[in-house]
Amino acid sequence: METISSESARRETPYNNPVDDFRRPGGSDQPASTTLNLHETIAPLAPDLAGAGFHAVRERAVVGDQVAVTYTVQNRGGLATPASGFNINFRLSADNHFDATDTDLGTDRVTTALAAGGSITRTFMANLPSIRGGQRLCRNADRSGG
Repeated sequence: METISSESARRETPYNNPVDDFRRPGGSDQPASTTLNLHETIAPLAPDLAGAGFHAVRERAVVGDQVAVTYTVQNRGGLATPASGFNINFRLSADNHFDATDTDLGTDRVTTALAAGGSITRTFMANLPSIRGGQRLCRNADRSGG
């Protein structure tokens, strides 16, 4: 088995991108033909909040009704959420997109960290405002807690 030096020569490709080119010890211009075991440091994953359950106690409601919304959020990331907690935002939407054009129903503030792989189930009480047409109840997790 051939030994490869830990130092690598840099060469430029036609697109001016540097490429590691491992060479035989002694400076031979011939690339080595040996499999290398390279170790790479990977940064830890960030928190990744995802909805795992979502249920409004009432299927139909009218203006002014208060609706209990039970929801579950999982942290599918590799790190816990900030110790300061995070927000779950609720809106009514005419379509299936959570965006700034939707009617804001409020925010449920989770005041504890959620460990990587952990989940939490909570209930949020939403007051339905006066709006026209059918609407969808949406929620969005803000892991930054802002």
